[in-house]
Amino acid sequence: MEMTRELFFQLVRPVLAFAAARPLDADLDAALNAQFPYDGNTCMALRRACRDAIAAGWMCAREAGGIRYGRVLKPTPDSHGFSIDVVQMQDVAGPHHRHPHGEIDLIMPLTPEAKFDGRPGG
Repeated sequence: MEMTRELFFQLVRPVLAFAAARPLDADLDAALNAQFPYDGNTCMALRRACRDAIAAGWMCAREAGGIRYGRVLKPTPDSHGFSIDVVQMQDVAGPHHRHPHGEIDLIMPLTPEAKFDGRPGG
């Protein structure tokens, strides 16, 4: 079955609901990692979905400075106000930017030693 935006949203919906109405802090970080472990079913399905959607060309359809990226989901009531951007980077530091309302990352390294902001997969 081809990965579509709707299928992706169905996969990520439980994560959004879990994070909804919680402060974006270290407690939420720990709770997300406990509820959705990196090697658990949800994260594995999201990793496969991203890989398949990138290969299909609709996810990370833009490129600049060696970084592929794209907005997958705009903030809506159904997404609990969250937006989702997917960024694919290799051997490059991304541009400095801010998220004034906070940011939740699912880090999906393509190689075991890769890290994002010093953090491994999860």
